[in-house]
Amino acid sequence: MLRKASIVLMLGALVGVVWTFGPVWFGSNFHSVIADRVYRSGEMRAAALERAIDRFRLRSIINLRGREEGRAWYEEERRVARERRLVRYDLDFSSRLLPPRPAVIELVRALREAPEPMLLHCSAGADRAGFASVLARMVKEGSPLSEARAELSLAYGHLPFGPSREIVRMFDLYEADRRCAGSPDTISTFERWLANQYVPYGYRAAIEAQSFPREVTAANPIIVRVRVINTSPEAWVPGRGRGRGIKLGIRVRRKESAAWTDYDRAELGGPVAPGESREVTVSLAAPRVPGEYVFKIDLVDEFVTWFEDQGSEPVLRELAVRK
Repeated sequence: MLRKASIVLMLGALVGVVWTFGPVWFGSNFHSVIADRVYRSGEMRAAALERAIDRFRLRSIINLRGREEGRAWYEEERRVARERRLVRYDLDFSSRLLPPRPAVIELVRALREAPEPMLLHCSAGADRAGFASVLARMVKEGSPLSEARAELSLAYGHLPFGPSREIVRMFDLYEADRRCAGSPDTISTFERWLANQYVPYGYRAAIEAQSFPREVTAANPIIVRVRVINTSPEAWVPGRGRGRGIKLGIRVRRKESAAWTDYDRAELGGPVAPGESREVTVSLAAPRVPGEYVFKIDLVDEFVTWFEDQGSEPVLRELAVRK
């Protein structure tokens, strides 16, 4: 009898789990965030998206998976949005990493300007859609973060542990700074913190180009001296294998062009603790083709990200290359 009772309990628990999380695991995970204004979901096929557009009168979509041209889901969504005249935003977030500051700023801007009702979606509708839904409630309702965080819960498939916990850690960093400063829990406070204090990982630097020529003969060497200061809360560490790690990176473009080309890398010569600086000297060969060029000096976490993409400011220098 005891064994049968245990089996019944296990089956009941399984049914309860499937009943609760079935729509998350096997459906589109569609939910209302703010009635008649903001909705959230996972990936939807074209027919399901069209039904949602008709039922909820959707006027815009904020896609949190980035641009994925050629992928079936992306092309279907883009086609439906074009045919139904919806405004679309493609924003690139990862559920496994702290989000870049520019991406969060762009999301807040999109939440303010996108026509309503709007749909926020990622792949499963759990982590990235939950993150965006928290911000939607803060931006549109003025909800404090402590209340808006309800959008990140098991009810939507978000697990409070493991890799998916990382995107949520941004809110933890904000809460810690806000409490330390005694600031109110408002969207204005969050946006000031986002613009002035938020640093994902160690990706913020002050860069000074101490020596950079203004003019050089084609193919001649250029001696560049740079001082970098770690203004982030984490140490920069050199790479371990396959060229990884944080380095000085230099990119170049023709002045009339918008496309940057990787030009060179330089090691920092060891770890750089928060607040410490390092001077780096790089010998470059000037471009072989005469013309006007722009050089961009930044830091790069090799195979991961440029610091600029996380909100840090690079240094730009113009160079005239003569015959």
